[in-house]
Amino acid sequence: MKKLLSTLLFLSFLSSLVVANFKKELDISYSRKQYDEVIEKATPYLNVDSTKTEASLFIGRSYADKKEYSKALPYLLYVAENDTSWSKWRKSWALDYLGRTYFMLGEYDKSKKSLEACIELAGTKNSVADAKSLFKCFAYDLDLATWKKVETEHFVFYFQNMTEDKIEKITTSEENAFITINGFFKAPLPKKIDYFVWKTKPSSKELIKELKNEVLKISMLYI
Repeated sequence: MKKLLSTLLFLSFLSSLVVANFKKELDISYSRKQYDEVIEKATPYLNVDSTKTEASLFIGRSYADKKEYSKALPYLLYVAENDTSWSKWRKSWALDYLGRTYFMLGEYDKSKKSLEACIELAGTKNSVADAKSLFKCFAYDLDLATWKKVETEHFVFYFQNMTEDKIEKITTSEENAFITINGFFKAPLPKKIDYFVWKTKPSSKELIKELKNEVLKISMLYI
């Protein structure tokens, strides 16, 4: 009996060691942005991990970082719905990534709710900071009910109390500029570009400060 117990304890320890090494290996690959490698290595682990949340989070985030949002969605949803750990750090990051994934899929209400849930959960400092940043980045802090929405071939414009002639001038100008510039770069867009036009200028210092913090994040989502 003692021998059997010792064997079971040893196997349990060995299993924990394998899991720890496996996670460390995935962490290294993910930090190096080797997303295909992470997905390839983590997928078989779904059949080993009883909760599947660890591997699902790695796979979901990797697909999202690869801009393959439709593929990322089911994995991120699984983690958000099934992470029962006391810290909820996996759920927190899943909600944060769901916020950006839903946004890129054009499901803005779900995107906003996911980011709000991440902030409210307060699972990790970094995930909450990222969710707050994306919340502003996606203009969820604005009351767009009073803004006019105009869609063109490549843009979704939001105008604050703008006259029709100014709207026409801006939309035409920006579309022509995009066509000219992208004729050189030939960059495919995963979604239309969200473009906000204020009638009254916000505080320039405050706006510039926010833009410095958000522009890289926005660029990374669209690239």
